Amino acid sequence: MIKILFVCSENQSRSVMAAEIFRDLLKKEQREDFVCQSAGFAAIPGERIAENTLKVLEEIGITPEVLETRKITSDEIPVWDIFFTVSDTHAYIIEQAGAVAEKIYVSSYIKDPFGNGIEAYRECRDKLIGEVRKFYDILKFRSEMML
Repeated sequence: MIKILFVCSENQSRSVMAAEIFRDLLKKEQREDFVCQSAGFAAIPGERIAENTLKVLEEIGITPEVLETRKITSDEIPVWDIFFTVSDTHAYIIEQAGAVAEKIYVSSYIKDPFGNGIEAYRECRDKLIGEVRKFYDILKFRSEMML
């Protein structure tokens, strides 16, 4: 089982969307060899995720499994096999927290839609769909090579 943590700043939008898109992809592909969660460096644990995050996920048929924010702690760094980050800055922070660079996947920069209108969330979601798919294809290829 490969454990993946999707990481952003406040765990309100980007990392939540990425994790939920990834879970949906796993269901469609009938894959049970990956598990994932999302978290943020500056998240306030237990806050509700952004309402627009919920709306844009529901527009594509995804009902989020997790509705509350979660803060990543340095204690849990060793638990995760791979970290999916939404920017170079997030990758740098996770590495400084103790993650091995080889375990960090840096997507193309994903602009934070938090506090903006629904269109910004849709743009973020659509970009994340492509980035998560690319990430999944890399994982799938690597796991097939290991067989």
